Amino acid sequence: MNKLASIEVITAIEDISGFDNIQLATVAGYQTVVPKNKYSVGEYVIYVAIDSVLPDTPEFEPFKKYAAKRVKTARIGNKSLGYVWSQGLVLDICSYLPDYDPEHIEYIVGGFDSFKGLEGTDVSTLLGITKYEEPQPQELNAKGKLPFGIPKTDEDRYQSVRQPYLNEIGNITLKIDGTSFTAAYHLPTDTFAICGRTLEYKQDCNHKYSQIATKYDLANKLKEYCIKYNVSLALRGEIYGQSIQKFKNNWHSKQPLDVAFYSVWNIDKGDYERIEDTHYVYNVCDALHLPTVPLLAEKVILTKEILKDYETFEKVNIDGNLIPFEGIVVTTDSLSFKVINKFYDMNK
Repeated sequence: MNKLASIEVITAIEDISGFDNIQLATVAGYQTVVPKNKYSVGEYVIYVAIDSVLPDTPEFEPFKKYAAKRVKTARIGNKSLGYVWSQGLVLDICSYLPDYDPEHIEYIVGGFDSFKGLEGTDVSTLLGITKYEEPQPQELNAKGKLPFGIPKTDEDRYQSVRQPYLNEIGNITLKIDGTSFTAAYHLPTDTFAICGRTLEYKQDCNHKYSQIATKYDLANKLKEYCIKYNVSLALRGEIYGQSIQKFKNNWHSKQPLDVAFYSVWNIDKGDYERIEDTHYVYNVCDALHLPTVPLLAEKVILTKEILKDYETFEKVNIDGNLIPFEGIVVTTDSLSFKVINKFYDMNK
């Protein structure tokens, strides 16, 4: 799960060409601009991730001019000096957790006797930091919460993934900037459902979720598939087009309303279907003739260089169109995670 604010260790600090007052610190796998000579390698700090919303309190006011709506990616420098990327914020622990007491650290983080080993401890709630969510219209067609134990869709960023993934075999797919969609069939109750990111929606109303379900006859197709294989599944995708997530760099928002499926949640086992699984998303969608997110690279050996490239490509080629893109999702046999494109995040 993505942490919005956590205790981390500075692992590197370097100067930035042409800038005398700032440096670039590496924290939790991210590089972030910090005041020069304020921090040192090995120091414990609070790292605030991109897409975090800062509270309206005096101590966070200095950052509001850079993060009015949310903490985001920034590019520092110019053509002659070169550019560096800054993602997130670094905060001094003593300043932002003033009640911290080394003798009573349980007040802050629950039972530890020193900072050592606290890397990754979530302090979002203590600081009043929340996750940025795009404003949603009033959900008059909502039926209730997500059914059948289906979780919200929210991939971890690759910097937050603790288990090893480099040198594993993975598929790389395009991350489309739209709105989440799930079509699910529950075999024991013979129930079909359509959902957004957090809610189930009524099927007898005219809205984007029902339009997609009708367009692809999902109720009948998914039911037939699930009965054939004696399994309950949730097809997960991204609805795009018709000005969904509209802004100038979002190529998909300018397209007609459609969907691209990217994963399958197995309701019976409570987990996603991975590359080698029977009901991996491309297998299911091939069988049901449904659209999927573009597969940018199939069964490649994952390297730092590949992930860094997708972070800093300005555009990607999709069916002959060079388009700005939100990022990628990487899936292996054991996990999945996202890589956010820095150019896209900076301009969003």
